[in-house]
Amino acid sequence: MNRTLLTFIILTVFAFLSVLLPYACTFSTHISDNSQDWANFGTYVGGALSPIIATLALFGLGLTIYQGKQQQQLSSLETAIRNIESDFEACLVKTKISVNDYACNSYDVLMSLAFPEWDKVIPNKNSIDLKTEYSYFSDEIRLFETFGVAAGHLNQLRLYVNKHHELSKTNVLSKYYSRKYKTANLRLIATGYLVSEKAWEGA
Repeated sequence: MNRTLLTFIILTVFAFLSVLLPYACTFSTHISDNSQDWANFGTYVGGALSPIIATLALFGLGLTIYQGKQQQQLSSLETAIRNIESDFEACLVKTKISVNDYACNSYDVLMSLAFPEWDKVIPNKNSIDLKTEYSYFSDEIRLFETFGVAAGHLNQLRLYVNKHHELSKTNVLSKYYSRKYKTANLRLIATGYLVSEKAWEGA
């Protein structure tokens, strides 16, 4: 059960008990068959509980509005996460490469656990000298740009997933994406495109 809903139920029960128990202990030791006693009891309960019920109703309305906004935020985050993931995959798939006469793409290099000598395919970020003039069509620069963009998408994905974890208080997405992109994350850290200290919260 949702913790907030449980708190609301406990407060409601406590409000009723705080009104009923004092009356029962002070004015009655048995159930009366006198209609006047019931009328007095009804007046007491109505007068005492009305402001409490109104306050709880206001609290419930505020809670409903808050949860609606939170759900809207979570939906927006989930849409953004799907879009970032799509952009991440698209930027890698479109970059075709050939390794030992085997045609593949950058997605295979970064994501495939069994890809051979991936560290020789992904250019180390620190090996690129920005003062040097490279050919626009050189494989090294093309891959440098591709993996740099992919690292940016992966970092952004991590930030959005962590925000989702913070709002939803669940680590389902964090665990899923940290495992899905574990290989890519480690390879981008090893080649200097990502910072190793950055973590997936709750994973």
